[in-house]
Amino acid sequence: LVKRCRIAKTHAYIMSHLKNEMPVFGKEAKMKQMIANLPKIFQQIERDTGIPAGDFPNVEEFQEKLKLFDISKLQKAKSHGMIDATLRRIWLLLTLTRTGNLI
Repeated sequence: LVKRCRIAKTHAYIMSHLKNEMPVFGKEAKMKQMIANLPKIFQQIERDTGIPAGDFPNVEEFQEKLKLFDISKLQKAKSHGMIDATLRRIWLLLTLTRTGNLI
């Protein structure tokens, strides 16, 4: 359960970063550039957030999945605090569900 939450958090930061870098025009070219630079993007997110490198997905597999994904359909996250708060709520709900305390 903890591992899944850490993976979800990492993915949320990655997708938020990619979405925030997406321009209004020239999306296809920018997406290709970001996919090619994904290792550097992972390192930047690691430095900025303190997420351990081991929590990041395999770069090559993630690049292949991104080629099929339309990132423009994602909503922009307002802040990293919003991502953290949402994940804390999900963690709480999962914990309560597992313990049977959720009514």
